[in-house]
Amino acid sequence: MPVCPKCSQKSTQMGAFCACGQAYFVQEDHGDDPLGLLGKQIAKKIVPIRIFRVGKFIVEYEAIQAAVDRRVSFLALKTDFTHNNAIRQRFSSLANTLSTIRQQNLPTIYEIFELPAENVIGFTCDVWRGQSLAEYLTAKPVDDVALVYIIHQILQAMASVPRYGLSIPHIGYEHVRVMRSGTIPAFVKLYGIIESILTYDEKKETAADDVFYVGQLALSLLTGKPAPVEQPELSLERQHLAPIVQIFLRAVAPPEHRYPHVGELLESFETLLDLSPKAVLSSSMPSKTLPKIPPPRRRAQTPVSLEQIAWMHRPPRVDE
Repeated sequence: MPVCPKCSQKSTQMGAFCACGQAYFVQEDHGDDPLGLLGKQIAKKIVPIRIFRVGKFIVEYEAIQAAVDRRVSFLALKTDFTHNNAIRQRFSSLANTLSTIRQQNLPTIYEIFELPAENVIGFTCDVWRGQSLAEYLTAKPVDDVALVYIIHQILQAMASVPRYGLSIPHIGYEHVRVMRSGTIPAFVKLYGIIESILTYDEKKETAADDVFYVGQLALSLLTGKPAPVEQPELSLERQHLAPIVQIFLRAVAPPEHRYPHVGELLESFETLLDLSPKAVLSSSMPSKTLPKIPPPRRRAQTPVSLEQIAWMHRPPRVDE
């Protein structure tokens, strides 16, 4: 149960401001808080109230940005690495680069914090919403349209970052969050990107490696088998998805036969499903039996007042 770190009063309202007037209600069990930031005000702007996850390099919190009454994710570099110049600079560089990317399936970074006196280096971004991909797939039956729609959004996100000198290595179920609206996944976001990049930095993986891992993820989704999928066999109900499987079989082929980068894989995928303006479907492709993907949900492009400016980066409102 959430507890006030100042007066120890308990509440059912995580993140509410305590009646003692000194603190917010935060996660009660502090045992897994390696940075000891729960309930503490950082730079007089944000207060971590709950731990989302602890990685090798990063601790991710849910936090309150009180000035604009907004929940955010706060990702902080572990203190084991804040004095490691190479890792600290790499973390800061990645955060700054990601803050310049505006792609709907990637986190929106709000603010970067470098506080040497407090030994805190981190950034805020839009908070986790919806379900993990594993939770989404097991919550209720997922139809072909939803699966293909999810794959499309993952490919779009991965194809958008190479121009910034980045890649998303070893993409897997743990990186994908799905926000549901009825039976259709309304939105897909990739999280844990910086943790993954820091983890695999030293291995110097190539664009072809990124193609391989996203190919394995897609084959796992299409066949219902855990990755790596060595024998991709479709159920009888999904035999019409065989042309899509063929695309991802090339993605996991030996490097000399593989797509050179995710952008080319995305182009083949969109061409097959007639999703791009220049799409030309081969007569051998059973296009009439392939699922049609609904267009991505776009935020309304309406003028905003100065009072509304703090809410511009909120994710679309959907049923979670």
